[in-house]
Amino acid sequence: MHTTKQDWLNDALAANGCFVSGHASTERFLGLKGKAEVRFAMLKDGTVVYFLTIRSPNPDYRAVYWKAFETNMLGWLRSVYQPIIQLFYSDDQETFDVFFPGKGSFRQLSFQGLADLVGKYNSHFVARPGTKKDINSSTNDIFQVWTRQYLSSSCVVADLDAFTFNMHQAVFYELKRVKESLQTWRPYVDDNRNYAALNRIARSHGGVAITLAYQPASDPVVAMHRNLDLQEQACIRGQVQLLDKEVVVRHPLSVDFSGLSYYTSTNKRQK
Repeated sequence: MHTTKQDWLNDALAANGCFVSGHASTERFLGLKGKAEVRFAMLKDGTVVYFLTIRSPNPDYRAVYWKAFETNMLGWLRSVYQPIIQLFYSDDQETFDVFFPGKGSFRQLSFQGLADLVGKYNSHFVARPGTKKDINSSTNDIFQVWTRQYLSSSCVVADLDAFTFNMHQAVFYELKRVKESLQTWRPYVDDNRNYAALNRIARSHGGVAITLAYQPASDPVVAMHRNLDLQEQACIRGQVQLLDKEVVVRHPLSVDFSGLSYYTSTNKRQK
């Protein structure tokens, strides 16, 4: 079962010019057919490799990609995230079709072949592969299977849920669909490394990381979490405000958190 990216918050972010991984708008943004997502793997020292993954592309995707490759949007994306591995795949095949821009060609790679390619950037990405992280029942595509089998357990591997460079600072959104009340939900300490990695990426681009918790089937109200303190392994400190969707999407950097008290979260996922 795959996580759907079509809901009122993802739709609103996309309509306001954000790149939303997995959203239908990415086809228009990149000029490509298929589910496009920007993902990353990060080592403890901050070394990162990005992936532009396109799932279930059209049969003629190679020719289409050449056209998109020459457009500003795809070129811009490749310039922002470096190094970036560009690959196509289908969930019924354990292979990846990887584009090599230097050679201007595609090459079919096996699971091991893609691991070898990533290892050329830094061998630590593929040292002691495997992960102890539980499989998320709502997301399980072939690329995710590959990351969990072939990338190091010391890596942080995640999607860039949504981002925009159209404001005075770049904004990177971490989107959390939650079931409990937005007033009481707090970040899980299990995700400490993921939050820290996103903060690191945001800072490297002169931007900020913002966590948005919301309920897709409820009113368009969003809990915006900012200024997460991730220094302690056993807890996460942060600030939160409940805001209207339009404020979160259009004016996230204007929301004033000064003077707000900090919460301390020790929440963990139920095992």
